[in-house]
Amino acid sequence: MPHPAAVHWDLFIQVDSPNSKLNHSDESASLSGMSTIPPPRNLSNLWKRSSTIFDLRQAMGADWDENAFHNFRKHVQSSAETSGLDMNQVKEHQDEAKWLEFENKALVEFPQLEHYENHWPLTAYFNKWITNRQHHARRPDAPFFSPPVDRTRIRNPSPRAEKWGSDDSDSTSEDERPLSSQVLHKAAGKRRIKDAGDGPSAKRLATTSAKDAEPKDDVPKATTCTPLAGSKRYYIGQNPNTIGRLAKPALPSKAAVAQQSEDESDSDSDSSKRDRQSTQSNRAESLEPSAIEWPFWCVFCGRAPPVPERCTQKLRRLFDDEVLGVFVTIGILHDLHLRVLAALNESQRQTFLLSLVPGHLNQFKAGEIAEVLDVYAAEHAEKKLPGGEIEVCPRHQPQHTVDVPSELLLILEARGMEEVGPAAVFLGIESNAQFQAVRNFKPETKQKMIFDNMKEIKPSSFQKLMLEVALSPAS
Repeated sequence: MPHPAAVHWDLFIQVDSPNSKLNHSDESASLSGMSTIPPPRNLSNLWKRSSTIFDLRQAMGADWDENAFHNFRKHVQSSAETSGLDMNQVKEHQDEAKWLEFENKALVEFPQLEHYENHWPLTAYFNKWITNRQHHARRPDAPFFSPPVDRTRIRNPSPRAEKWGSDDSDSTSEDERPLSSQVLHKAAGKRRIKDAGDGPSAKRLATTSAKDAEPKDDVPKATTCTPLAGSKRYYIGQNPNTIGRLAKPALPSKAAVAQQSEDESDSDSDSSKRDRQSTQSNRAESLEPSAIEWPFWCVFCGRAPPVPERCTQKLRRLFDDEVLGVFVTIGILHDLHLRVLAALNESQRQTFLLSLVPGHLNQFKAGEIAEVLDVYAAEHAEKKLPGGEIEVCPRHQPQHTVDVPSELLLILEARGMEEVGPAAVFLGIESNAQFQAVRNFKPETKQKMIFDNMKEIKPSSFQKLMLEVALSPAS
């Protein structure tokens, strides 16, 4: 007998048939007892960039636990290629015969798809996966901020253009070559140039090539040297011949923003103030964490991606430019990473901040940051972290097919740090049994595992922390 309850996941309500009398066992029956499950009214939204993988799994129903859904995603990705589907087109533009073959394979592996009208979960996940691939293949440059130069850590000149993926380094002008760091605003830039220009460390730059030693006037000399390891940049989604070509910074200083706000408040009427406040409120609502495409630090590149200004609004509101620069260096790139850091317990946050003293922070600054994080953590304690695909950059996708163990995947998704999944797999954690075994290793052993493989994987300092947390017995 068909189950009398129809679950509409787009509304998150359960509607009972008025003619049925349900007992306790009927109510607890699984979705597999239903004849057909209609698609949600917002089906096409499930493969848009504003939707997450968690939303899709929730829409598919309670029968799809984390392990089943993980296996479903893995099957779709592998079967799509063996069935000869066009990996650049969504389902509506696929060859019908090839799609039918692909669909039949999925039904054999997952017979519960028969209970869904037109097997809509298959279409929804395939389209979302293809949409994500298309997005990362054409991601444009975006404004970003860079860490300040630490004069005590200036070592070598910046790499030439060919080290940044350019096949024709001689034809790349100095304006187009990547900068290892970039001033956040004019005043800070002058201070950093002065600091980096003093002492023997900066004088060693004179031994570099003519191009590196003589930057243009509009490029600070301090930016031609390489700062801390882990702060190199990789521009995700671009043509390899154009990797390393910077977008012009478009980030006003806090003083300029404050002055502009003050000028506007003096000249605007009460009605215009209300209009502006309403506009700002609408803009904030449109930038909910689940609606933003968060840049990720590819663990095989070890370079920070471009970070749009809209992704750093809370960071900029809470911390000054000096702290923001340190955060970029260690891999805290945007507001989602701030949420992830705040989601750690107080002891873990303190340990991480103290590890940055004295290399990045002094004791007083670390204490200030800790207090801000404590308040922020309390305000966001009940909020869910948005989920996402586990990804590496397009350059490394062909040779790194990620298959993260389901138990580790649960922990990474709960903490919002799926981007360290590929690093765990590279370390040899390819099954739940191996994951459980590694969790029981001594902390020194786990740290050595990561350190010994730093030539192949290049996680940021923040990613190493999250990897250690995920592999700890208490995670």
